[in-house]
Amino acid sequence: WNSDDGGELVLYNKENILEKIIQPVPGSLAIFMSEEFPHEVKLCHKERRSFTGWIHNQEFHDLPTV
Repeated sequence: WNSDDGGELVLYNKENILEKIIQPVPGSLAIFMSEEFPHEVKLCHKERRSFTGWIHNQEFHDLPTV
């Protein structure tokens, strides 16, 4: 995957200020609380696959955020 291929995951804080840009590296995993971080995936210029899931567990939800 080259940087020219696009597809970056962009995370913002609650004030909508850029926090992090994550390149789509094959074999990598990004885990974050989507309701805590506004986010977007930039346009891809070649095929990109992703997997999305949700955890619905009150104990997990009550953990402190980092």
